[in-house]
Amino acid sequence: MVKEQLRNKLKTSQKPFCSEKELKSWFDPLYITYKDHFMQVYFPHVFFKSWFYSSFQSTFEKAFQEIAGKQIHFKYEISQTLKKELSSFSKEAPLKESFINHTHKVKTEKYSLDSFITNSKHSWILSVVNKSIQQTLETQNEKKTHEDTLNLLIFFGSQSTGKTHLLQSIHNKLSEKTNPLYTTIDLLASKIQKESIFIFRENLHKYSSILIDDIQNIPLYKNLQTELKIILDLCRETQKTLYIAGLNTPPSWGLNQDVYARIEQGVWVGLPKPDLDIRLRYVQQVCKKKQYTQNKENILLIAQNCHTLSSIYGIIQRMITH
Repeated sequence: MVKEQLRNKLKTSQKPFCSEKELKSWFDPLYITYKDHFMQVYFPHVFFKSWFYSSFQSTFEKAFQEIAGKQIHFKYEISQTLKKELSSFSKEAPLKESFINHTHKVKTEKYSLDSFITNSKHSWILSVVNKSIQQTLETQNEKKTHEDTLNLLIFFGSQSTGKTHLLQSIHNKLSEKTNPLYTTIDLLASKIQKESIFIFRENLHKYSSILIDDIQNIPLYKNLQTELKIILDLCRETQKTLYIAGLNTPPSWGLNQDVYARIEQGVWVGLPKPDLDIRLRYVQQVCKKKQYTQNKENILLIAQNCHTLSSIYGIIQRMITH
């Protein structure tokens, strides 16, 4: 009865998030009890809590106080019933290893920080990365917290600056002692379409840190920015480290205001374009890996005329083929 009155009150408030469709998404899943100036609200999911606090709490409380005509005390909790259901679900039918990690397990094995070609331009970048990895491992293994913990790192740069290599190298390093998640924006969108949104969000809790690649593709997927906002809030509240990588610069990613404001709180790491020194060493690395012998003159010629690492790899591959 109380919930129906409150629903009608919100629906007639003309707020943009109080339409019939919006109420079904955030209001109807709430379980509410009210007695003696005290309202108990149960959330269906831990992620629901963060979303509710940031978007609907003030409107929700104001609407009910107008109905009651007096000061009300509100208490919010996660539904114990849902917790039991999720626990039961895990025991009866254990969730298979996330297809996100499964998909990338083989692909990321070749990536390591040792094979990431660097020079003096990368010294600060490697310092930040190593500090972040160390703090993540300490937080996970010894439950330590640091006042200057790097919980959010944003990697960006033009094509062939090594963003994906660096992100997957971090993933592999963390995998030695923790349980990180490496994924891409495209895989996240696919994952959300294939399973319950609440199960998807619940599964994120089991990962020690989260690494998201190709964030520049986020405008292609409707509502994915809401999920990214929830992931950002989750990592901040639980001290998980979140690594994000994208093409060009963060202002070009098409993020909405809420997400961009959170991104601004992280450490931005711009990766430089590969100079001649990097390109030379990359030519040598690819040739050695493919057991393809070339003289110094040809190696220099390739490095001077191919300005991206992908083009270097392609030209060597074509030379081997011919």
